[in-house]
Amino acid sequence: MALASQDRIEQLIARSRAGDQEASNEVTAALYAELHRIATALIGDRPAGVTLQATALVHEAWLRLRRSSTERIADRNHFISLAARAMRCALVDHARSRGRRNVESTSEFAVTNALDQVVLAHEAQAFDLIVLDDLLNHLAQTDPDMARAVELRFFAGLDLGGTADAIGLPLRTFERQWAALKVWILGQIQ
Repeated sequence: MALASQDRIEQLIARSRAGDQEASNEVTAALYAELHRIATALIGDRPAGVTLQATALVHEAWLRLRRSSTERIADRNHFISLAARAMRCALVDHARSRGRRNVESTSEFAVTNALDQVVLAHEAQAFDLIVLDDLLNHLAQTDPDMARAVELRFFAGLDLGGTADAIGLPLRTFERQWAALKVWILGQIQ
C-alpha cells in the first residue's frame, strides 16, 4: 500500500473515531480492501489442492475481526495486527479441518493419480500451518512481541520495516532479533 494510502487510512480512522459516519464507511471499505490484498498475497502462490480461496479467507477473517474485536481500531498498525491474527486463526482452522477430512478419506493406496502425488509431495514440503501455530503459541509465552512479529510477517505480509514499526522496534534491532528468531523456528521445525 502506498504511503499516501496509509496516511489516508490513518486520517479516516481518526475521523471515524471522532464519530464521522462517512469516514467510518470509507475506512471500512479501505480496510476490507487491505485485508483482501493481504489474503491474495497469502493464498496466491498456494498449490492447486488448497481449497480455501482469497475471497473466502477475507470473508472469514473479516467476520472474525467483527466478532472478536470489541475495541475500536486505533490505527493502521492496530488493524494489521488484528488482521494477521484473524488470518492466522482462519488458515489454521482450515488446515486442521482439511487434515481431518484427509485422514478420514485418504489412505496411502488411494493416491493413484500422478497429479495427486505431486500435490501431496508439495504439501509434504510446504510449511505446516498447524506446526507454525503451535510454535507461535509457545513463543507468545516467552516473547509476545516476536510472536506478533511472526504473525505480521507471515499472515499479514509485512516487510521487515513495516513489522519493526508495528511492534515498535528500531529496524536494525528488529533485523537482529528476526535473524535469531528464524534460526530458532527452523530448529524447532526440524
